[in-house]
Amino acid sequence: MNIAAAAPAALKASGAFYVETVTAVTHWTASLFSFRTTRDAGLRFSSGQFIMVGLMTEEGRPLVRAYSIASPSWHEELEFYSIKVPDGPLTSRLQNIQPGDQVLIGRKPTGTL
Repeated sequence: MNIAAAAPAALKASGAFYVETVTAVTHWTASLFSFRTTRDAGLRFSSGQFIMVGLMTEEGRPLVRAYSIASPSWHEELEFYSIKVPDGPLTSRLQNIQPGDQVLIGRKPTGTL
């Protein structure tokens, strides 16, 4: 198991979150990375919106932050960019995800560009 993500059995879809699988991770610089995930067919969003993205804590609670959706609304996958925050509660773990890991994706995109 990758230490960056919770065990797959610990991630369960809920009323607030989809569980999606990481399909790609790119580390662009020492401080910037991006990742793509699968996308639930029911998730709808508009350009410029953001959504909650996260991982489960060791205590079994979701640790989430708002991320702007970088992928177009018609694409089959979701893409996100993030800076690496060394002591950030989420990004210190999120920057270590790998394809095949699971992440939480909020069910309710919001915001405008």
